[in-house]
Amino acid sequence: MTDPPPKESGYLLLWRSLKDNPIWREMPYSTCKLWLWILMDAKWKTVGPLQPGQLNHSFSFICEAMEWTDVEKHKTRTPSHHTVRAGLQRLKDDGCIEFVSDKRGATLITV
Repeated sequence: MTDPPPKESGYLLLWRSLKDNPIWREMPYSTCKLWLWILMDAKWKTVGPLQPGQLNHSFSFICEAMEWTDVEKHKTRTPSHHTVRAGLQRLKDDGCIEFVSDKRGATLITV
């Protein structure tokens, strides 16, 4: 009889509709939020030129997707392009993603 896997292993089912939840909109930007968004937005099947595990957006679109509402100040906050690029670079350095930007401003991300 084999031992059961440790509780830390395995996977977590994450609904893509989490992005539509008000709690998501109140969560400030972090590299973790960016990572979760990438996982939720990545294609799960081939769609046009995108393969499973890929997404393609401009930095402006990604920054807008990372917006959050500061409920105490009643303001919407958006991270800068520099902040998002640093988050993508961190995820790349950690081996979570690969990404490449083209001259038109589109960024292809592969999980």
